Amino acid sequence: MFRFCYLIALGSNLGDLERNLEMGTEALRGFGSFCFFSKRHVVPAVLPPNEPERVAPDYLNQVSLFLSKMAAEDLYHKIKTIEDHFGHPRNIGQMWPDRHLDIDLLLMWERTGELNIDRIESRAIIDQVVLTREIVNECGWQLREHQGSSVTIPHREFSQRGFLQKMFCEARRV
Repeated sequence: MFRFCYLIALGSNLGDLERNLEMGTEALRGFGSFCFFSKRHVVPAVLPPNEPERVAPDYLNQVSLFLSKMAAEDLYHKIKTIEDHFGHPRNIGQMWPDRHLDIDLLLMWERTGELNIDRIESRAIIDQVVLTREIVNECGWQLREHQGSSVTIPHREFSQRGFLQKMFCEARRV
């Protein structure tokens, strides 16, 4: 039985964008199960404030709800391995470089009761995405925060990325 539910964002702005997202999704299946996906959206690259003149290709993005037995730190390290396989640039002196595959853990819930997947719904409210009270009470999931040595959840940029919140609200069961 899965203990955690994560809101995950997948993005790509280099190479075959559709294929990159498909391959990233398949690689993640080894560590859990997807239950909801948003549509895929083309979104302009978000650039760091100190590089306003940089030009970057648009991203193809998608969010999903992902069920896993893995705790946040463990899943994060698996994600980094997947990204590295796709040539994710790290420590190159540039914030938010272009990449073939980017995977972010945005939100996390922990199971506190029995999961009723048919009752999961999402709602966006000002600046934050939360599960409805009925889901927390009836489905046994509680929104959690995580501050670890490698990963922070909620993702530090999530509240500034309205396109991710919009995609979360449109996610549908697979």
